[in-house]
Amino acid sequence: MKICLIGDSQLGALKLAIDQGLVETGGHDIAFFAAVAGKALKFRLVDNAIQPGAVKDISYSTQGAFAQVNPSAFDALVFYGTGLTFGNWMRPEDASLEPTENYTPAFLAACAQARIVRSTCFKLAEAVASAPGWPRRLFICPSPARSAPLGNRPEGNALLTLDALNTAASECAALIGAQYVPQPTATLAPGFYTQAEFSIGSRRLIANQPAHPIAERNHMNAAYGALMLRDILAALN
Repeated sequence: MKICLIGDSQLGALKLAIDQGLVETGGHDIAFFAAVAGKALKFRLVDNAIQPGAVKDISYSTQGAFAQVNPSAFDALVFYGTGLTFGNWMRPEDASLEPTENYTPAFLAACAQARIVRSTCFKLAEAVASAPGWPRRLFICPSPARSAPLGNRPEGNALLTLDALNTAASECAALIGAQYVPQPTATLAPGFYTQAEFSIGSRRLIANQPAHPIAERNHMNAAYGALMLRDILAALN
């Protein structure tokens, strides 16, 4: 099966896992189509092809650095992370603001779903799902939660439980005929952070910039990528 993973710099963990032989791909042919630094947010379906804002925005692609994703080229598409980042937008950045008890679970779930459907990740999947000629096997994955508070500032507690977030995402995906693949539970720490061990040693997709700074905690390493890719491949079967 030919699979294309479409997203942002978070795909570096999955690419590294494959490069290091940490995951059995089951004979699937896996391609990547990624942009970084917010440029993946410009991905759009144009003339029935997934295109970047500009060709130069593509920081990494396989199969000859293809400049767009065409409907007949793959058997399955995975929309990864882009704009779908629970760990960033489901907790207040100031621990003194907006305690969870001020809101009902139903209201918070509705807010989560509203954010999910506005993400580039979801909007691309939705556009493809309604366009002719594209594979029907579509998968949506979130960016991993960061492994430390943003800027090392104290933050409030997550406004929704992990189960509630995953349920909201699964329901949104099902509405367009896609399948949601959540962040592997084994990678998570209390408070909806990723365990720090999975961010140490993360690397870039961009040529000549192979590693993230040691203190970087927003991107994940090959060990994380292996677990995430394992779950994606399992969902394909």
